[in-house]
Amino acid sequence: MINASSSVLSGVLGCAQGYVAENEYAWGICKDLITEICEAAKADGCEFNVDEQINRIKKHLEAAPGGYTSIYSDLQNNRKTEVDYISGAVVRAAKKQGRNAPTHEMMVKLVHAMENRKC
Repeated sequence: MINASSSVLSGVLGCAQGYVAENEYAWGICKDLITEICEAAKADGCEFNVDEQINRIKKHLEAAPGGYTSIYSDLQNNRKTEVDYISGAVVRAAKKQGRNAPTHEMMVKLVHAMENRKC
């Protein structure tokens, strides 16, 4: 849940995970990602309380504000990431239900656009 929400977002934003919790816009996107994860998990018979997950992840980020993720590291070092296995899995699970996960779809596209960039 953390990898497919705050971790991918901190990679795209190029910041520590604590920034995701403290910035209202980043946190809003993170909450959208968490909500999509909870909805997509239903395809595999997993039920999550969205509010509980949002609160749990916020506490995690506040407890380790200086944390950097593997997606962040890969993007900073121009390497291919594991986004297809993380956020891509959410997209695939949503599609199994005939649903969309538009925020995750955008994260996958953004991360791939950033991989191996030369700018």
